[in-house]
Amino acid sequence: MLTLKADARQVSDDCKATLLLCHEFGEGHLHGDAKPLSTWEYGQLVRFLQELGVRPAAILHAETAEPILNKLPSELPASRVVSLLARGLSLSLAMETWRSRGIWVISRADPDYPSRLKERFRLDAPPVLFGVGTPVFLDHGGFGVFGSRNADDEGLCFASDIGSRCACEGITILSGCARGVDWAAMSGCLENGGRAIGVIAERLDRAAISAQYRAYIREEKLVLISMFAPEAPFLAGHAKGRDKYTYALSDHALVVSSERDKGGTWAGATEQMKRLKHVPVYIRSEGHLPAGNIALLSMGGYPFPATEKISSLAAFLGGKKDVSAQKFDFPPTTTIHSVQQEEIFPDVAITSQTVTKAKKKGRARSKSVNTLNPSDALAQFALKLIAENAGDKAIPEDAAKILGVSTEQVITWLSKKAT
Repeated sequence: MLTLKADARQVSDDCKATLLLCHEFGEGHLHGDAKPLSTWEYGQLVRFLQELGVRPAAILHAETAEPILNKLPSELPASRVVSLLARGLSLSLAMETWRSRGIWVISRADPDYPSRLKERFRLDAPPVLFGVGTPVFLDHGGFGVFGSRNADDEGLCFASDIGSRCACEGITILSGCARGVDWAAMSGCLENGGRAIGVIAERLDRAAISAQYRAYIREEKLVLISMFAPEAPFLAGHAKGRDKYTYALSDHALVVSSERDKGGTWAGATEQMKRLKHVPVYIRSEGHLPAGNIALLSMGGYPFPATEKISSLAAFLGGKKDVSAQKFDFPPTTTIHSVQQEEIFPDVAITSQTVTKAKKKGRARSKSVNTLNPSDALAQFALKLIAENAGDKAIPEDAAKILGVSTEQVITWLSKKAT
């Protein structure tokens, strides 16, 4: 059916088939305007191929492709699939360009594809991943760090400190390589000898040859990956999609600075906390906080204190010396491992839920924490923030502006202080 130029990086036939079906090579006006399959459509095709007992590579060869094409479901017209498969020359040229920049590509059918993405998203996992650097630790987990591009100096310093702590304790940092919090955390880790995974939403082809990353990639301390075409420009939808996969590749996640009700950090954190629930989501909870942090804490995000209050980051996150080396399982989203609520935030317990300790030597132990009711607990937390950021004698209007809430809400909290 088609002949592909052999390549030294051993791109599998399964991967080539997936690229032909799902990748946009930029010449959509050719081959009958065939539109590449969406992730959902490719998932339906994979399900169909599984029922037939064949792999994606089977559609590349005439003797095995014909019976498959004759049986395709109605939502996947054979004419469309044939048009997509006819782009062999475009694929060969693209792979040459990617290879020249050191970019590799793996598909969901390849053994090196991260099992976490397949387990957590199943047929909705990205059909292909592009990357630069050694991909061997993609499935080892780590600490996902998220935050605004426009974070203040306090937030950036906090992110950098987290990165350096991760380096010292052998914990991999995962983030988006964007300016601001992302790169502060990643550079803090890399500059101290740690390793990081950057999940990129745009122009992997440029990042692959950037002096900013080259040395770390060569030292096998950094791997960059993307779920999107290496030449894809920035799109807001890509950035949002990138975050959910970064969460899924992590063991735990931390939001350093977030706006409220807008921005990619807010969207990713709320999606993770409300719907996906793949990992525990911690929120920076001390110092001068943006309104988004306060709102995420009130929604159930786990408080993350100042770094100097944590003697061991690994113990705080779950009692593991090296999070990245542990066998993966799904951490309960209602559990804070190894650390009681009072230890996380001494002055106030935000939730009345039972906080459990991690299993040790096959025995699970839990301990109920007596706390205030959620309304009073949130009021105490808010009053502490008001005192830290506006002073004990702050007027309600000023406090409301700082916290991003109504003046009436601040007055209600202050009334609880009086009682």
